[in-house]
Amino acid sequence: MTRILISSQTPSRFLGVLEKLNIEAILLPENPRLPAPVCSHADMLLYRRADGMLLCEDAYFWENRAFFDLHRLSVLPCAVKLGDRYPKDVAFNALRVGEITFCRSDAAAGELLRAARKVVYVKQGYARCSCLALPDGAVITADRSLLAAFEREHIPHLAIESGGIELPGYDTGFIGGASGVTADGCVIFFGALSYHRDGAKTAAFLKEHGCEIMELCDCPLYDVGGFITL
Repeated sequence: MTRILISSQTPSRFLGVLEKLNIEAILLPENPRLPAPVCSHADMLLYRRADGMLLCEDAYFWENRAFFDLHRLSVLPCAVKLGDRYPKDVAFNALRVGEITFCRSDAAAGELLRAARKVVYVKQGYARCSCLALPDGAVITADRSLLAAFEREHIPHLAIESGGIELPGYDTGFIGGASGVTADGCVIFFGALSYHRDGAKTAAFLKEHGCEIMELCDCPLYDVGGFITL
């Protein structure tokens, strides 16, 4: 069975389908220091290093030590305090593509930066939730600063329009938060691509890169904070 770490705020309509797909959704506890709509989002709470180690806020680790022990998760608590105002909320919202880590320089956790082989600083603090990173290293995003960075680093990418993704409490969500990639390379969408204005070209790009697509519900894309496959 595939195990994933995912927000405890994920709507039940998605969790039910994940269960039918034999995917165990481990629901992350909320962090009271983050904004309420995203306080249990995986891309806000945790960063996974290349070696599989999970990084998180020191206080969040100790508050939820029993949870991490129960699920036998290897976690490194980091000396950073999250907050409910940007950019205090994005210490772990970095994007790793191959050996390159993209993040905001004044916000990323020090332990995250020290673990990176190469760091590229970008304006977008929500680097990970802004992007859908594919197994072969290609990336899909609507963020212009990240697209420019991908161009400079010669990373294959697809530019899509922003908007069209639901995230209660915000004007819009992000493509990375509305999707996730399983260990076998299947790209799961929380909703259907057909509701997004660039859904067709997104699907075509995924197929070009050999990705299987799984849409969990016939509804607009919904930002759940992505997930981390264990």
